[in-house]
Amino acid sequence: MEIIIEAAKSTLIENLKGQKLAAIRIRGGQPYVYPKEVFLNPVLYGELGLEVPNEVSKVIIVQNHFIFV
Repeated sequence: MEIIIEAAKSTLIENLKGQKLAAIRIRGGQPYVYPKEVFLNPVLYGELGLEVPNEVSKVIIVQNHFIFV
């Protein structure tokens, strides 16, 4: 199983190189973009090593609310 995961990871990294990728979560009909250390982002930008888009890097947490600066 680990071999399959590593192969998939390598394929994703290769195919997404140079692309912008952000996870957008829909809650109650509203779209949410989370900071790089929240939601699915640690997988995208940490484990997969994808580049953090400028739009994601501008999202901050203030009193449990996500704010785009």
